[in-house]
Amino acid sequence: MHAVAGLLRPVAVAGALAATLAGHAAGVAVSGDVPVWLPGLAAAALALAGALLSGALAEGEAPVVRAVAAVAAGVLVSAAVPAAAHVSAGTGWMAVATAAALAVHAVSGGRPWLASPAAGTALAGFFLLGTGGVAAEPAVVRVAALVLFSYGAGIAMLACGPSWRGDRRAAYGALGLVASAVLLPLMLGWGGSGYAGLAALPFVLILAWRILPDALWAASDPRPVPARTAAVSGDAAVPALAAALAAGFAGLPGGLLLLALMPVAGVLERLRSDRGERA
Repeated sequence: MHAVAGLLRPVAVAGALAATLAGHAAGVAVSGDVPVWLPGLAAAALALAGALLSGALAEGEAPVVRAVAAVAAGVLVSAAVPAAAHVSAGTGWMAVATAAALAVHAVSGGRPWLASPAAGTALAGFFLLGTGGVAAEPAVVRVAALVLFSYGAGIAMLACGPSWRGDRRAAYGALGLVASAVLLPLMLGWGGSGYAGLAALPFVLILAWRILPDALWAASDPRPVPARTAAVSGDAAVPALAAALAAGFAGLPGGLLLLALMPVAGVLERLRSDRGERA
């Protein structure tokens, strides 16, 4: 069981929860009454399932560990979908779509044109799951989901850098996706939607500081080390992006709450890595 637990990544769970809570902030801003516990539990279960499924398909793990991880992932998805569906039919279907995207990402095998849209869809799915089904109406909520899709897709494409074989178009495309995700949280309120782009500015600066140097490195040098560094930094910075969106919808306190997930997840991730090295 310790080997299976070692497959879980606190950073991935924190990013999924942050995206879901940002969606909750958007839903409350739009409708004023959106449940948070069931979507949050469903998001946590789906994030854990995605990590376990990736571990079950990874090379080098013992067959029994892979089998237990796959079964546990299925159990978590089976619990997450009904929990989400209890909120609304829309959130139930969103949980199904998010689970499917996580599965596709797990089996992508580092192929960028498969991993990239799957990662983006999963991250946007967590956000829409948190809205509680209100995303069918307001355009600003749908655009915010596209911001998360752009970020997830760009980071996944950078992580696949060694497979580009020197094709700079993929590098520039990935960098453009990440850069647009960094800038768009400042601009969502231009249409008079009630979104406060200025409140997102501190979190956008933190996001840019955290991800852009590594993204530029990975885009200019598609070797394994820069690609892996950009992927790790990108996963760790998801709470900063979610905080920027939450601050735009709910104000500065909401953003600060989500930003706190970033250092907490980082500490837990280091503890997990240290325990794995000692083992």
